[in-house]
Amino acid sequence: MKKIFSKFAVIAGWVAFGLVVTPVAHAEKTLEQILLEKGILTKADIESLKKSASASDGYRIKTGSKGFQIKSEDGDFDFGVGGRVQTDVNFFFPNNPNGNGMEVRRVRLKGYGKIYRDWKYKAEIDFSEYSKIDLTDGWLAYTGFKDWTIKMGHQKVPWSLQSEASSNWQTFQERAQTDAFIDTPYLGRRRLGMTVQYANEILYGRAGAFAAGINEDGGFNQSFGAAFRALVAPINEKKRHFHVGGSVHYRDLEVDEVGDDDILLQFKYHPEAHIGGKDSDGIYWVDAKSMNEKSILGANAEIAGYWGPLHGQAEYVNMNVERLGGRKSLSFHGAYAELGYFLTGEHMNWKQKAGQWKRVKVLNPVGRGGGIGAWEIAGRFSYLDLADEDIDGGRARNWTAALNWWANQNVMFRFNYVYSDRDPGTNNTAAEHDYVHAVIARAQVVF
Repeated sequence: MKKIFSKFAVIAGWVAFGLVVTPVAHAEKTLEQILLEKGILTKADIESLKKSASASDGYRIKTGSKGFQIKSEDGDFDFGVGGRVQTDVNFFFPNNPNGNGMEVRRVRLKGYGKIYRDWKYKAEIDFSEYSKIDLTDGWLAYTGFKDWTIKMGHQKVPWSLQSEASSNWQTFQERAQTDAFIDTPYLGRRRLGMTVQYANEILYGRAGAFAAGINEDGGFNQSFGAAFRALVAPINEKKRHFHVGGSVHYRDLEVDEVGDDDILLQFKYHPEAHIGGKDSDGIYWVDAKSMNEKSILGANAEIAGYWGPLHGQAEYVNMNVERLGGRKSLSFHGAYAELGYFLTGEHMNWKQKAGQWKRVKVLNPVGRGGGIGAWEIAGRFSYLDLADEDIDGGRARNWTAALNWWANQNVMFRFNYVYSDRDPGTNNTAAEHDYVHAVIARAQVVF
């Protein structure tokens, strides 16, 4: 090492001297060529210095729109910290029985990183619900096989485009009503399990088997299920994308011979305004329950894409519930379609390897050179039918208009107007109104 340091000292001296006396003819020569010509270093010395530099145990610290990151110089390890805070406000006309209100919808902190290049991990916790700490993501993934990923732990079930997409980057403040078929205590957006994923520029597929969720409060025995989502993207470029796909979800809900009444299957939803989910008597806007379920089999079809600033997506869902005691199966369904446009020229950001939307790149962020941020308008129609056989959970139709302002890569404000009307069904006769207007808004920071 002393020999290397002494050569560095000689190099530094010659560089300083060269700044003063080196002829202009040397201006286009590299420092390496000049040192070789003057006999200060040999080729062997230069190779030794290069190897020494490449073997450095140093690290780089990076901060930006994706939070705080530390990366090793060799690229084998990295660690990052990020999170989100989403604060919502809802106003209803006529006044919803549950009243107007404001809530901190999500407060999440995450740690994520890479170990020896091929191993990735993520752990995220949420603090927002009644001062309770919940684990959202907690998984370890192996990415050493080209185009393949194996993931183990608490993760999203591969079902539905809007369910897998992050709430950070969705166009509307709330997911459409078809989310009722996954966001339930028995099924759940996230579950403990193992998935295998394949993705290239055209194809994407992820399949897995799942037990209960980390936060499930059921009996000792757990229900088990499997899910699969796949899509084909014939157009997959930076400024335009198009894909079609679908997913299937099966879960056996008969957990033991005597039954487990701690958790019962229930499909319920609010008028796409979260605070107005139910009234003071616990009556939801639409609500199907007491189904005497044995298993579920759901099928989903999706289509989505963007062409420059114009973007859209749509999904259709059918949910079949097999019942105990020889009772006829139930068949529920729902769908939504949405269309949006960036007034300031931005476009959606599709990540094929993840099969979902990611952060929009704001062309002129506020706080840099007088930028005005990204402005987006959008509209959506959705419906949900929870009535079949002897179960009448109601039917609802929602129209939502959105104005989104992405101030920069990290700060966003949402403004939504919602009109919802419904046939309440026999399970919801206590509700005061069968329609509601809502104005809802969100302030969001993601780091």
